[in-house]
Amino acid sequence: MVTVQLLYPGRPSRSAARHQLTVPRHRVNTYGRRAFAVAGPMTFNTLPNDLRDPSVSTATFGQLLKTHLFSACQHA
Repeated sequence: MVTVQLLYPGRPSRSAARHQLTVPRHRVNTYGRRAFAVAGPMTFNTLPNDLRDPSVSTATFGQLLKTHLFSACQHA
């Protein structure tokens, strides 16, 4: 089971204000990055700040994510 942990170090930092998740260390370079426990937080941390806000409801998150992905596809 994978637990989600926000980056909240002992002192205030930019990562805490951005609501980033901790990415666990991986040993094997070929498979480690593709593991869900590593790839999930890495992908979540690349999302815009308004999507990573914990106060956003699930429905709003889905709408914002859909808008973000469609706009990313159009600009690619």
